[in-house]
Amino acid sequence: MEQLNMTKKLSLWELVLVTWQVYRRNFFYLTVTCLLAYTPVLVTMLFVPVPTTQAAFETAALNPDQLRILMRSSLIIIGLYLLFVPPYTSAVTEITLLAIINEKVSAERIFDASLAKWIKLIVTSLVYFILIFITAVFILPAIFIAVAFYFYPSFTALGGSWGLNALRRSFDAVKGRWFRTLGFIIAINIFSMLAMSLTQAAFGWAPYNAATVVIISIIGQIVCAFFSVMSSVWLLNILFMLKGKAA
Repeated sequence: MEQLNMTKKLSLWELVLVTWQVYRRNFFYLTVTCLLAYTPVLVTMLFVPVPTTQAAFETAALNPDQLRILMRSSLIIIGLYLLFVPPYTSAVTEITLLAIINEKVSAERIFDASLAKWIKLIVTSLVYFILIFITAVFILPAIFIAVAFYFYPSFTALGGSWGLNALRRSFDAVKGRWFRTLGFIIAINIFSMLAMSLTQAAFGWAPYNAATVVIISIIGQIVCAFFSVMSSVWLLNILFMLKGKAA
């Protein structure tokens, strides 16, 4: 891929260019990892009652029995995300790093960076979400923690860090860039939601049933993998800059 000086801050155009090159040239691996991560979550949502509209949520919240079912369903979905999404993030980071340094991307390297470290990722994810849950009542500390430790799955891929060490390395990367990182996270999530909405609109002709909802959602996640790659490029740019300064 086209070489850019990653030891300097990438411009917006350069960030998009690197992201597109990684996404386009590794589309197969990104698609496979996306399918492995999100298919179990989306298929499970077919069998657990999850409100899809505000009105449905409010109706469930007013009924104690439905509220218990809703809470149980929400915990199942959160648990699945906890199991499958962090390894996906680690895999995307590994793919992005290998592409940037012009090394061969392989299923073995991706596995070693993600599923081989599954337990470490689960433990670190639990610590991450417990910290957010404990501080959620204060709101601002929870937001600070969510942003400061946002990149922890990537550091499991980058050297096998986990637990408090992965959280600390994420904090060190974000330190001095917290507000910029917050803005970046908000932006990529907005664009991800927009991409998902456009994908759903493009398949508006399809019959509305459980199967098509899952298929369209999976296609949407594959499209949104572009922004997962962008997040990894953003982090790697920071790490290369820090390495360049240290040298």
